[in-house]
Amino acid sequence: MDIYPGAESVNFWGSYNRKYQVMLDHVVQNRWTPENPNAYFPRPQGYLALSGRDLFVPQTKYLQNASFLRLKNLTIGYTIPQTVIKKIGANSFRLFLSGQNLFELTKLSKSLDPEGLQKDPDARAGSVGLGTSYPVQRVYSFGIELRF
Repeated sequence: MDIYPGAESVNFWGSYNRKYQVMLDHVVQNRWTPENPNAYFPRPQGYLALSGRDLFVPQTKYLQNASFLRLKNLTIGYTIPQTVIKKIGANSFRLFLSGQNLFELTKLSKSLDPEGLQKDPDARAGSVGLGTSYPVQRVYSFGIELRF
């Protein structure tokens, strides 16, 4: 799936969207400077991504490949053998480690989450752009199950 970050995609455009937006790291690293004349992003200028401006017009340069592979869930467990745990008077002893959203492989800008590319359904139409949904969080947990 390919996507084009529209005018209100502040997580992609940053200060090109509005001059008071923060300068995002992926823009800082790839913006035009005299030392970097062939940069991905042009010279920083506010409102350049809004309607009627240069970056508002969809073009292949900023077309984003939104395909991805994500490891959603992984749980690893180990049950201690009965011969070992009977010395402490236990019936079973199990250890486990679990993780959610452990990693993703994508060519998207780091500022966009591939599962969060839809607009916020609670926002007014046209008021928010691509990638404004809450990002997917990584969760790690571990546990011990001990039965007597």
